Amino acid sequence: MNRTDAPPILLLELADLQQRVHRFEPALRTLNALLQATPDNAQAVLSRSTILTVLGRYDEATLDNKKLAALAEPHVITVNRCAIDSLSGKAKQSLDDLEVVLARPSFPDNLRPWTLGIAGDIAVRLGLDDRAEEHFLAGLKLAPKDTYLLTALADLLLATDRPEDVLQRIPKDTPQEGLRLRRILATPSDDPKRADLVAAFDARLKSDHARAHPHLREEAMFALDVLDDPERALRQARANWATQREPADLLIYVRALQSQPAGSTTEELPDLHRWFRERQMEWPALERLLSKSLGSISDPIKP
Repeated sequence: MNRTDAPPILLLELADLQQRVHRFEPALRTLNALLQATPDNAQAVLSRSTILTVLGRYDEATLDNKKLAALAEPHVITVNRCAIDSLSGKAKQSLDDLEVVLARPSFPDNLRPWTLGIAGDIAVRLGLDDRAEEHFLAGLKLAPKDTYLLTALADLLLATDRPEDVLQRIPKDTPQEGLRLRRILATPSDDPKRADLVAAFDARLKSDHARAHPHLREEAMFALDVLDDPERALRQARANWATQREPADLLIYVRALQSQPAGSTTEELPDLHRWFRERQMEWPALERLLSKSLGSISDPIKP
């Protein structure tokens, strides 16, 4: 099979992969079995490359992307390559490459929301907030209900102190846990409705645990930033890191460790810093946070 004969990549399914798959290792085993039987399955190769990226296994993700050369259109390969490279030492070049292909009128419209989301994520990590917002908004203009894009934009708006914009953009009745959490984070603490929102969200998390589909990253954020429960936050951030290793997973793990009593997490922070440096991840804000945390460990009385 050559790439012109291959079935189209299901990008909506791919863009939602991280929202729908809660157990990446079992999904990876399923894809491995599928690809043993049908090695030319482009959707499976791309999905496996995406999962490997989520797991922080960038070399393996790159190998799968190279396998796509004979199976998928070049634009898909380019965007996926940039997604991987941006996390392993080539963030600025990857963002530039994505912006070049996005500027081409011939770039397929069905790839734009996915590509704009990746470009926005890279820009956030590089501290280019204006460019990140531009990309997220452009993606949402094409795909207004894309939860990945909306969550990413909400995080940027919260980080730049614009909670009112978050409340305007996220529907009150959204069923998606990540978006519900962002609405809670954007709701003023003195709003009389906030307590009910918090209680309902906590109950939903407990229900998800009972169904073995926990949203561990969201629960760690909720525990740390809403409930002020650092022990629960660390417990869930640690469990989440064991199942997925995206930049946002690293950030909440580091923040949860920072919230603990001095001297109680002396081994974990150096391990996370080592992981970050070995992969050559470029995120200056997180690197500063890690360095500050490590400094606090080596000198507990240092402010």
